[in-house]
Amino acid sequence: MEDHLEELQKPTTKFYPLTRSQLLLWTGQQLSPDSPLYNMAFTFTLEGPLDVPHFQQAFQGLVDRTDALRLVFSERDGQPRQQILERYPYRVEVIDRSDDAQFDYATWATQRSQRILDWSGPLFDSVLIKRGEGHYLWFFNQHHLITDAWAVTVLYEALAKLYRASLEGTLADVPALPSFIDYLEFKQMARTNPKKAHLHEHWKEKLHTLPPPASMHGNPCLLSRACRATPPVVVRLGSIGGGSTSAPSGPTGSAA
Repeated sequence: MEDHLEELQKPTTKFYPLTRSQLLLWTGQQLSPDSPLYNMAFTFTLEGPLDVPHFQQAFQGLVDRTDALRLVFSERDGQPRQQILERYPYRVEVIDRSDDAQFDYATWATQRSQRILDWSGPLFDSVLIKRGEGHYLWFFNQHHLITDAWAVTVLYEALAKLYRASLEGTLADVPALPSFIDYLEFKQMARTNPKKAHLHEHWKEKLHTLPPPASMHGNPCLLSRACRATPPVVVRLGSIGGGSTSAPSGPTGSAA
């Protein structure tokens, strides 16, 4: 059985350099290796009937169809690199706290989100907590190296689609999400494109023709807090369990 799992978790032989954004995050994490600085933990409140085995199958389907969730990182000669696992069997942890009136989810989620995610394994943590009949909390934590805030919404909507497909017996028909590896290969190709130097010079020349930057001095709108961008609107997401589903929130309860 262990040999079978090792084969399933075998990474592809191709390595990819980190993107510029990833390299900044990697460097920041290396400077603070014991800090969960770049953990992105979200909580989804799921109201309504939920079939837990189908939820677990749907999440495995999400991992299978999202190569970013199967990224692992390593170093060679001091340089970070990334590769993708061909498959990663993962079972969502299920915790039943339906009979525990003293359970403090905020404290639990804060502590759980402090866990340091392992570079050598997929950088996420997924837990489903039952608080009562038809009332679940889904905790989903990812390292910023493999995700961003926008991607969290994309993954949630994909999971909802996979859950419905699992219930209907059509899980195998759901296509994969757009590949992060395709983006990495595009970036790699762009770095070696001979036109890159020409494009760099073109835009460098354009910068010389720009007018001087505007000054904020004397502009009350630029200096006033009232004129600054307002927080993003929290979008109510579609249902997973057949009932209502709240928008994601952080472990401390703040809107994400």
